[in-house]
Formats: sequence, structure tokens, C-alpha cells
Amino acid sequence: MNLIGLKSSAPAPVSNSPHVKDVGQAAFASEVMEASMTAPVIVDVWAPWCGPCKTLTPALEAAIDKAGGAVTLAKVNIDENQALAAQLRIQSIPMVYAFFQGQPVDGFQGALPGSEVEAFVQKIAALGGGGGRQLDPAQLSAAIDQARALLEGGQIDQAEAFALQILEASQNAPDALGLMGQVYLAKGDIKGLEAFLDGLDEAAQKSPHVLSLRASIQLAAEAQGLPPLSALEAQMAATPEDRQTRLDYARALAAQGRNEEAVERLIALIGDDPDWQEGIAKQKLFQFFDAFGPSNPLTLRGRRKLSSLLFS
Repeated sequence: MNLIGLKSSAPAPVSNSPHVKDVGQAAFASEVMEASMTAPVIVDVWAPWCGPCKTLTPALEAAIDKAGGAVTLAKVNIDENQALAAQLRIQSIPMVYAFFQGQPVDGFQGALPGSEVEAFVQKIAALGGGGGRQLDPAQLSAAIDQARALLEGGQIDQAEAFALQILEASQNAPDALGLMGQVYLAKGDIKGLEAFLDGLDEAAQKSPHVLSLRASIQLAAEAQGLPPLSALEAQMAATPEDRQTRLDYARALAAQGRNEEAVERLIALIGDDPDWQEGIAKQKLFQFFDAFGPSNPLTLRGRRKLSSLLFS
């Protein structure tokens, strides 16, 4: 069925299933690409004027419900999402795609009998191992990397939604807990982070990632009363030997996520006088390392530089 020039004002059918969503251009990345990292997603491209869609879509919804959450359905109304249709290279509808781990893995065009629709949904659900699927270590690492990329790109809401899905599919793996903590920190939601950490079980509370997040909370709290970076920069220019200002500047850098610069500033301060104010610069640097985590590359590099400085 050709798409060009066909429009209708007919209302979209509404599903009450928790496993079925209407998805548009804005939410496609989070609801399909990112969601498919933890469980398969089937995309149903339809339109109100499409006759075959009126039989295919209900059959898909019924099969999706029967799968019990092992796979979800994202419905894309072609009339309302022409740009998305172009990206998906849709030529005719109904068109069905299946995505898993961010990639298209299967699909078909046109309506199918109910039995074939159910078999297709079961096949796609099996890719994720059925309901209650857990990520293996490689999948978990890939999913966390993708979520961190979203964070670094400033897409905090999308990263949060992705992080929640990863937590659900990883049984609170330490790396996933750390990711969720980074989301809270990126949002500036310290109270939310504290509540999240307080709700974890005893074993999780002792993990290095959670201890690192606790240290981050302390650093964030301490940095709240600091002057703006611009004011500290002006003060350092006026009084370059003022060590307290240099210390505050390093703390302010870390509060804004400029961790590498913060570490370099503290190491330079330690180099001037390791014992200044009972070694406060070194104490603060160790706090930073605790917040970054013991295996963080910045922690490892910083410790090597500090050792070289103190023991050379």
C-alpha cells in the first residue's frame, strides 16, 4: 500500500497493555533503540487509513501481551511521523521491524495470519531469553557504555530511562548501580541519590561503586558554598600564591565534572608544599579518588603522578 498523499483524521486505536506504546520521532531513540538493549522491541508502522493495519495491529498486540513482557510493541503512526518513516525507509504499510540490542534483526511487510504473527513475536521474544531476561557481562558493559555516552552528550533524561532498564535487567549489578548514581549526580539530585543508595541491600551498600557515590555526595555537599569559578579565577590572578583559593578552585572544578583539571590542580598544590594545613590538599585528592572509584583511569593516573611527586 503506497504511502504518498494518504491522510486521515481517524483517531488512533488505544491499547491498555503495558507492553504497547505509541512512539513518535522524539521518543524513538529511547523507546526503541535504547530499550532494545535490554529486551527486544517490535515496531509496527501503521496509519488510520490502512486497511490491513486494522487486522495486523490487534494481532500484534495480542501476541505481545501473551509474551508477558519479554518483548514490547512500539506503534508508529506514519501520518504523524513522516520524517521517521523516511529514516526507516518505509515504502508501504503495514511494515513491521524487530530491534534487539540497538539493531534491526527481523521484520516483514503486509498483514499476516494471526498464527504467523504469534510465531513471529515468539521468535523475537526468544532472542532476549523470554521474560525476566538478564544481561550477560558483555551486554551489560555495552549497555552501560551507551548510557554513559548519552550522559556525556547531555541527554540526561534518556540516560536515566536507559539506566533504569539496565538495572532491571542486571539484578543491581555494581556497574549498573554506579551508572544510576552518575545519572543522579548529572541531574544535581543529591537527595534522590541518597534515597536511592539508602534503599539498596546490605551487599550492595558495601560495593566500591556505592562507596564511591557516597564520597561524591560528600564532595558535592562541600562544594555548595564555594564561589563561582570565575570569581575564584579572578582571585587567583590577583593573589597567585593564595593556596586556599587554589584549593577551592580545584574543588569547584570537580563539582562541575572537570575532574582531570581538578586532579592536576591538587597535585600542583601538593608539589608546592605537601604538609600545608596538615596535608589538606592530599586529603582532598584522596577524596576525589574515592569518588572516582579505584579502577577509574583518572584515579590510577593521579596516584602514579602523586607517587612520582612524593617519592622521586
